[in-house]
Amino acid sequence: MKPHLLAGTFLLLIILSGCATRQEYIHDRGTIVMPFDLSSTTHVFQVIENGGLQQVTVKNSSDLQNIILIQEHLAEISEEFAKGNFSDPKMLHGDDMPGVSILEEKYEALSVSYTPLDNGAQILYSSSDPEVVQAIHDWFDAQLMDHGADATGEFNSSVCDEVPEGHPADLWRLHHGC
Repeated sequence: MKPHLLAGTFLLLIILSGCATRQEYIHDRGTIVMPFDLSSTTHVFQVIENGGLQQVTVKNSSDLQNIILIQEHLAEISEEFAKGNFSDPKMLHGDDMPGVSILEEKYEALSVSYTPLDNGAQILYSSSDPEVVQAIHDWFDAQLMDHGADATGEFNSSVCDEVPEGHPADLWRLHHGC
């Protein structure tokens, strides 16, 4: 499918869903792949030199139900990601999510390490392959953009220069403060 048709199709889905923004659309559809309450949690996507650190934590440290759900979910997806299966993020964010095709193709060059936390869990993604590292950074940038207020982190330095295919350039740059 051509990028402009894909973007148009996604925009139509957002309109039909009743959501005003892509971030609202992702928030509303989050339960498709994530068993925990997005409103009660924070996603952190921190780019690092050789990959990235993803954390999902509860906003209220006494929220034991969501802590358990976060830990179970991140343990499960970390196993899937280590096998090159990124179907969950693709189901939520779309098949053309930046970085994912390279992570799927070169999964053997990707190290995925899960750690439970007192208030949630984290996954460390790393690689010595520069193409995989860039794919992790691109994927994290897309996650930050799509999750909006449900996420926090740091964008990689090229985010303003390289607008992912299928994303309107003006909205991408506006969202990232470019």
